[in-house]
Amino acid sequence: MLKVAVLSDTHILSPTKTLIKCYEENFSLADKIIHCGDFGSISTASYFQQHKDFTGVLGNCDMGDIALCDEFQTSAQFMLLGRKCLALHGYGARPTVLASLEKEFAGIFDIVFFGHTHAPNCCECKDTLFINPGSFNEGSYALVSIDEKDISCTFHTVEAASLIPLSIF
Repeated sequence: MLKVAVLSDTHILSPTKTLIKCYEENFSLADKIIHCGDFGSISTASYFQQHKDFTGVLGNCDMGDIALCDEFQTSAQFMLLGRKCLALHGYGARPTVLASLEKEFAGIFDIVFFGHTHAPNCCECKDTLFINPGSFNEGSYALVSIDEKDISCTFHTVEAASLIPLSIF
């Protein structure tokens, strides 16, 4: 069984005590970490790069950071136990993000990991599983378990008040 930690929308300038604790207790134990964009800074993104298998993508709030743009792309394709996966941030007005991604990627990928809406969500469309961990800055992330037959997704919370926001949403 493959364990994947998925987070998005950290929006922090540097790793906070909460992020470090979550990394040590949860993320470091995962086989893979996926960050779906809006890191907040290269310092935050670099913290995740210590993991043996980290995939991160740019979010809309990352586009002005030259160091982040030099290090990451807007999307990443990869395989997880024979499943074709896509990670991206998402785009457009928050209420329309999922519908736009379903229209563009349903039936093409087995799993699409995305962020941007700040709302945890896991749903299926045309044999594609769409997973949004919500916003880590607002207190949520996802742990995904994958084996040859099944995929399960659980959402977890952290105390959002202990996080330091980069900007007001």
